[in-house]
Amino acid sequence: MRVLLVEDDSELAGVIEHGLTEHAMDVVREATFSAGQSRATLGTFDIIILDVMLPGGSGFDLCRALRKRGVGAPVLMLTARDAVDDRVQGLDAGADDYLSKPFAFRELVARLHALARRRPTPLPEVATVADLEVDLRAHRVRRAGREIELTGEGVRAVGILRSACRAGRGPRRDHRPRGTRITIRSRTCSRSWSAGSGEKSTTDSTSS
Repeated sequence: MRVLLVEDDSELAGVIEHGLTEHAMDVVREATFSAGQSRATLGTFDIIILDVMLPGGSGFDLCRALRKRGVGAPVLMLTARDAVDDRVQGLDAGADDYLSKPFAFRELVARLHALARRRPTPLPEVATVADLEVDLRAHRVRRAGREIELTGEGVRAVGILRSACRAGRGPRRDHRPRGTRITIRSRTCSRSWSAGSGEKSTTDSTSS
């Protein structure tokens, strides 16, 4: 299991790293908001542990930023703050679990294993239906190999599709007959491409 630990207390971080290593975990340490964000965005981790109080920003804001960047690894918030409002804020920011200091090390290990077991399916880079390809990371759409220029609404619609795929509600790879319509809906508009005709239309939509 590969773990990213973002903790500015070097003594505590060293203890955690040593203990997790003894449990066959590969630990990468960072100590600041910016370093943690860069490492989490560019690297691949099974679990991310974030301290709430970090140089350069809070762990809450870092967790929120990582979720916006598409980082889907489970996040455990580690902090001395034990108020209910703090725990709620961490969960609302996108964290999966919350552990207050001081803690029993075996509880930390147990929580990390539990988070790893329920890790979400990795977000696909490209969702494909018939000849329509949606690049979920680059926010680009191609049909039959030709790129479709997106308006502002189209870009937002792809973002919504990206979130749906992360939640397991995205399109499946299948072989739909010609004429099937693939619809990406936002709150204010629905942009549809006909899988067989090249037709593109924009209509009002209130439901998915």
